[in-house]
Amino acid sequence: MSEQLPHALKHSTEGTDSRTSGDGTGEVGGTAQQAVSALDIDLARTALAHTDALVAVLDTRGHCVLVNPALSRTLGLSEQQLSSRPFWQLFVAPERAERARAAFTLAIEQGLVFDQEGEWMGTDGQCRRVWMHNDLVRDEHGRVRAVVTVAVDVTERRRREDVLRRRAETDPLTGLRNRGAFFSALRAQLASGPRPPTPVPTPGGHHGPGEHHALGEHHALGEDQTPGPCGLLFCDLDGFKAVNDQHGHHAGDLVLIEVAARLQSLIEHGDVLARLGGDEFVVLCRQAPREHDQQPGGEHDRQHHEEHQQEHLEHEDGGRGRQRWQERMTLLAARVQAHIARPVPTPYGPIQLGVSVG
Repeated sequence: MSEQLPHALKHSTEGTDSRTSGDGTGEVGGTAQQAVSALDIDLARTALAHTDALVAVLDTRGHCVLVNPALSRTLGLSEQQLSSRPFWQLFVAPERAERARAAFTLAIEQGLVFDQEGEWMGTDGQCRRVWMHNDLVRDEHGRVRAVVTVAVDVTERRRREDVLRRRAETDPLTGLRNRGAFFSALRAQLASGPRPPTPVPTPGGHHGPGEHHALGEHHALGEDQTPGPCGLLFCDLDGFKAVNDQHGHHAGDLVLIEVAARLQSLIEHGDVLARLGGDEFVVLCRQAPREHDQQPGGEHDRQHHEEHQQEHLEHEDGGRGRQRWQERMTLLAARVQAHIARPVPTPYGPIQLGVSVG
């Protein structure tokens, strides 16, 4: 970097006029300007060498023509290695390399850049979450000559934020989603409006060296699902207050944990199970009803129905679709009642409860 930087900044001083004027001040002025330029170059070199920000300049081929030491340390790659091949072959996950290449080409050809977040992969195999500010370098004709990326490693910050977010969305006793997370999922499921448009990919992030834009990073639970019909099953334990009164709250907690586990075993992938509070649970069914919900069969039959049932449901009339949902929810309610009716083993002896569903 120390050799490349003065060369890169040299163009800022090439236009200096050092011709001597009649009184000799021109030569002095030119010498002073050159001294200031040299000082600026040294300051820039020192700043890049000591900052913890990850700085890279990419040419139109996607090669890193200038990087600072922090970037090399983070990725475990030398300046020579970083300049040897396009960035998408060096520190982008293999499954996303082609998308990163296409995004970078789009940025070079159309001149579009955004501040965003993405993931970079070092030689240690670990992905690092980075926030990036991207700028374009243009020549005197306005053509893009390079992309400048200044990134900050936010891996630990995002991890802490994710822990806090999950705590805010999770019932601490059962580990299920809490009331707030449930209603976020329900609103997303019922939403009929169009999704926000996906930002144009740019170099530097998941839409570039990574391929994921910061917008929409943390979706509300269920936002990744297609909006549409759904089923709700509310479950209220019968006799739970007596358990607390007779055996204490520790026994009540054990019962709630076991009930949550039994309910979890009954729902399908993609459905949402939440504890609303106390002894109240709710299931949000988001998957379209399938034939094997009413007619259990072998594994082969189940796979066959899963492949073709959704297409069939899309063409049947609304009345039949509603009937199918009612049948599924009725069956689920019966299963819930049967599972909850089994005694719960505890240190205080087996405890048996009922459940009201609706």
